[in-house]
Amino acid sequence: GSHMASHPTYSEMIAAAIRAEGEGGGSSRQSIQAYIKSHYKVGHNKKEINRVLYSLLAAGVLKQTKGVPGSWALAK
Repeated sequence: GSHMASHPTYSEMIAAAIRAEGEGGGSSRQSIQAYIKSHYKVGHNKKEINRVLYSLLAAGVLKQTKGVPGSWALAK
């Protein structure tokens, strides 16, 4: 929708969550969700977070880290 939400876009929130974890081994989806839930006024929307994770992966913004399955890191 075009309504203004009280939080950034999911892609921005996900990037912020991954940055906050540090550049180490990436972030698990659980820790990304936990970060978003605690820092932004946003529902615990697993489906939406998943969808955005995979669209960012497809866009080359994120990569899935090799070491830990289900871990996400910023591609740059």
